[in-house]
Amino acid sequence: MVLLRDHAALRRAHVADAAGLGRYRAESDFFSPHLFCLGGATPAGHTFARHFGTPPDVSEDPVTGSATGGMAAYLWHYGYLKSPDFLAEQGHDMGRAGTVQVRVSGPPEAIDAVQIGGMGVVVLEGGLRADL
Repeated sequence: MVLLRDHAALRRAHVADAAGLGRYRAESDFFSPHLFCLGGATPAGHTFARHFGTPPDVSEDPVTGSATGGMAAYLWHYGYLKSPDFLAEQGHDMGRAGTVQVRVSGPPEAIDAVQIGGMGVVVLEGGLRADL
């Protein structure tokens, strides 16, 4: 979770060494970077985020629900949000705009839960088969 100062800084962000990030990810508990700033990509949003992947994953995820939940807890805990209910935006600069409805339950010093929701689109389906 990395809070950036503004949209310009967020838009400039990039992974300069994908292979190095992949090695770091493989050798540590680090998953992937979720960068965000206050203020939405649109007037309706309260936050705007980007989530970078590492090979063999996609290089950037248009909407990352699990990271949005962690971001919400961080922002609420450290007092960056005025309300525990807000709209998080991600993917706009990729042409795959997404909005996540977020609700944080509990006071900032003792968060009980974070709920996220929104519209989803199936991009891949699969199944498991057991050959005995």
